Amino acid sequence: MKIPDSAEKTASLLGLRERPGITKLLLDFMLDVLLLPYGVTPLSQQRPSDTPQDNSEGPPVPGVPAGMSINSFKRVMGETPPKAEDLEKLKNSNVKLKQQGVSFLHHMAFNADQEKLAPVGSVLFGGVVKVIEEEKSDPKLRSLAYGALAKLSVKLPSLLLSHPSQLHYLQTLMNALTQEEGDVLLAVQEALSMVAPVCKQLNTSSQDQLCILLSEHVLHHNAQLRRTAVHYAASVFPHDHVPSRFILMVATGDSHDDIRLEARRQLYKPLQQSKDGTPTYQVPPFTYVISYVLERVDALPRSKWMDVANQPVPFSLPIMEQMLNYLEHCLAVEAGTETGRGEGLFWPDPPAVGKLLQKIIDLHNQKIATGRIEKGPNPFMRYIGFAELAANAWSPAALESILKVVAVAPHHFSSHYSRKLDWIRKFILRGGHYGEVAAHLFGVVAGQVQDQQEFEKIVYPVSNMKNLRVDSQESCVLAVGHSYANNLNIMKKADIVLEDWPAYESIVHDLVKQLLSENNPLQNAIVLALGELARQGPLPLPAGSEEDEPKTVTSLALIKALVTIFGNKKIPSKIREQSVATCGYICVGQENFPHKKKILEALLALAKETNEIEIHFAVGEALADCALGVTSPSGRNMWTEQDPLKEQKAVESEEENMEEFIND
Repeated sequence: MKIPDSAEKTASLLGLRERPGITKLLLDFMLDVLLLPYGVTPLSQQRPSDTPQDNSEGPPVPGVPAGMSINSFKRVMGETPPKAEDLEKLKNSNVKLKQQGVSFLHHMAFNADQEKLAPVGSVLFGGVVKVIEEEKSDPKLRSLAYGALAKLSVKLPSLLLSHPSQLHYLQTLMNALTQEEGDVLLAVQEALSMVAPVCKQLNTSSQDQLCILLSEHVLHHNAQLRRTAVHYAASVFPHDHVPSRFILMVATGDSHDDIRLEARRQLYKPLQQSKDGTPTYQVPPFTYVISYVLERVDALPRSKWMDVANQPVPFSLPIMEQMLNYLEHCLAVEAGTETGRGEGLFWPDPPAVGKLLQKIIDLHNQKIATGRIEKGPNPFMRYIGFAELAANAWSPAALESILKVVAVAPHHFSSHYSRKLDWIRKFILRGGHYGEVAAHLFGVVAGQVQDQQEFEKIVYPVSNMKNLRVDSQESCVLAVGHSYANNLNIMKKADIVLEDWPAYESIVHDLVKQLLSENNPLQNAIVLALGELARQGPLPLPAGSEEDEPKTVTSLALIKALVTIFGNKKIPSKIREQSVATCGYICVGQENFPHKKKILEALLALAKETNEIEIHFAVGEALADCALGVTSPSGRNMWTEQDPLKEQKAVESEEENMEEFIND
């Protein structure tokens, strides 16, 4: 029967208004049906055989529902009552009523006291789960049900974890991300966000299972699952939990910008910040992270490795670079650096990282000696092995990672890379940023060679660069400068003075000669190389005078060339800043430099003329170098030697703290 929409048509459909008696009987019967509970049986089945049939005058018969007479009960029941399971199959559900019920459950979960809600929580939770499983056709009801499940889980966390498999309901929600759409999908996402804190109460076994699940989801083709994996890895687990950090590292190579950026933000998110804005980081130990990463690499079949630049790699280059960056971050934080790994080529505190590296290697060797672990490469050799995989695929970030470790403890790695100098030269010849980093690495390794003839033999291939491209020549110039500078620094610390070194004199003479020629394309590299050499000792050049010819290679001609460079506003600021720094380095390497006054006058004149902030900073540092001379901290090895000014500040700070403690 089709019921009309309007009340007037409905009233005339059965003609009950004209028959009030029938209407009353029908209403009485319908009210009796509403009072009838499930599970009752007819009186004929309840009454014993010796009991009289007519008991309308006597007391109430047991089994008759409250509010009903025997007659009304008989009228409703008859002799063949409907079965409860048959009633359940009837289409008697009212969608709007269910929506109101689930909405009411929202208010209960939000406002009710936890103690009052706990006794009925499991019943309510089961009802919501049933709605989610059965109501496939009503999007609004399903949306409300997902929200109710989340709010109940937040109010009573034990409900979400009540299944024998603690992840059952959570996995149901995650699976819904791939099945739902529209508003229902938004409701599922919101529900997953709400229940994330509840998952912190998972037992250890369930946490491990969750990590495995998230590891699969972070590589899933569905973007919503990948977002959820990042959110859960970041919010459920602590900052020093290695498997979850690995999930975030993998997510940093995601194809979606929002997932990639969020994973990176969570990976380097500080634990807290002090009142002065200084961040506090919590990271897992470096050795734990590199061990876990390499375990995952070993577990990945070679058939699933990627081919990048004709080189097999276990992950994409962006992911491998982020893994290396995070490992650097762990090292920096573990070494006591408040700012983490920092930016640029240098560590925030390279000597501190070098001390930590030495400590980790010593501990590794001690474990081998005591038989606690089998003999094998130390964690840093395994680290640079992983970095070399990415470097072979032409990753400049991987080269930087290798340099940062090798430079702070060159004595540990020089033997390894002295056999791979051809491999380093491959990157030098590539030029650009590759060449710049590789030149620095080449200089660190080659500079460790103490035998003078052997050293010259190693450096010769990169000094013979006439037939190369310009960017390759620049890298070769830098490699030569870093090599001789590192070698000179070792000699200086050992109080070794070479009065006659023809190869070095020839190198310096050629560099200055090229700098004096106009419009030299290698100008920037030459200025930087001369600066590296100058801060480690006096340049083997005659002093020179104003009467000399313009192109004569002397110290005075070099100073004039540098002054011309930093005074020319058409030249890029980077080259001008480096020429200013080189002027200061010349005074650091040579005590009582004869042309120091000329340098000071030129720097002060530049400070008056220019408005560029970077140039002003460079001038200030150069003036300080000129004033301090050979005692300037610029003359040290930046990788391995602590800045004496920092050490002095640290001592003064400790003394102030001690005074405050004594006064208190």
